[in-house]
Amino acid sequence: VLLFNRGNTVEPHSLWFSLLLFAEVAFYYIYSWKKGGQTLGMRAWKMKIIPNQNNQNQLSWMQATVRFLTGVSSTLLLGLGLFWKLFSNNKLSWMDISSHSTTSIQEG
Repeated sequence: VLLFNRGNTVEPHSLWFSLLLFAEVAFYYIYSWKKGGQTLGMRAWKMKIIPNQNNQNQLSWMQATVRFLTGVSSTLLLGLGLFWKLFSNNKLSWMDISSHSTTSIQEG
């Protein structure tokens, strides 16, 4: 944080601090979904994000980014994008639809 603020400390409730935290969270999710299709929490529950395209075995950077931003939007709307999965015919959340992927439970 000091490196990007010319050696000055960043106040905890500043816009800069909030943006930095958002960027860290975004990097964690996007990188985890891109590299392994799952976060640490998803690994514990044996869940994985699978691209819908048959020729892909992992999400692209764009798919992971779109999935994250859609998830943030869904959260800001009180989880409406997640509840969508319960009532839609294809059982896909907004994140699944927007990133052309699905969440699957792994065997074993």
